[in-house]
Amino acid sequence: MYSRVSSGSDSFYLYVEDGNGNVNYTTVSKSGTITINDFNGFDPSGKWKIWIVTKGTVSTSTETIKVYYTY
Repeated sequence: MYSRVSSGSDSFYLYVEDGNGNVNYTTVSKSGTITINDFNGFDPSGKWKIWIVTKGTVSTSTETIKVYYTY
């Protein structure tokens, strides 16, 4: 994933949920690439969701996710 954090944003929790309801999260405080391997071996089908929850007052970020898989 790539997280582009807006200037002045407080750090936040970035949550990822796969199509089967498995959830993982990490803390983000600045822009950059984030790798989450906790979904390795899981079924990649279905709708994935990503969302943020601020750790402060205001957090604004644009998230891009890529899911790599093989069958």
